[in-house]
Amino acid sequence: MFSVSLQDAIAKNLLVSDSSILSARVLAINASSGNLVNTAWWQRQGVELEGPRKINDVLESGRRLDSSYPWYEDPDFSPSLRSPKFMEGPLNVSYKGWWTYPYYSCSSRRWLMSYSVPIPPPGRRG
Repeated sequence: MFSVSLQDAIAKNLLVSDSSILSARVLAINASSGNLVNTAWWQRQGVELEGPRKINDVLESGRRLDSSYPWYEDPDFSPSLRSPKFMEGPLNVSYKGWWTYPYYSCSSRRWLMSYSVPIPPPGRRG
């Protein structure tokens, strides 16, 4: 399972690698139960990086994520993770994740897009 420090490193690297990325959130989900294990969330404040941040009480460790989130598809209900929430990718391109359609976040008061990438645990295809 991902450690919080590894999740922090991934989130921070995403922000440092591309100045157009404003926020990065990395969630570790138990592949067996579907419950959230832990999270890391960093965001850009001007040129400074701010984090780690608590996402909110809705994304509480030990709880199953709500499949109504525009950036999450429950693998139990959509094993291929193909969903109307995600844009169709180019046919001849091999990639690991999916972009969501733009959605409005009331809490951040801006339009967002998310890129979701499933990372199966070692020894499990997914």
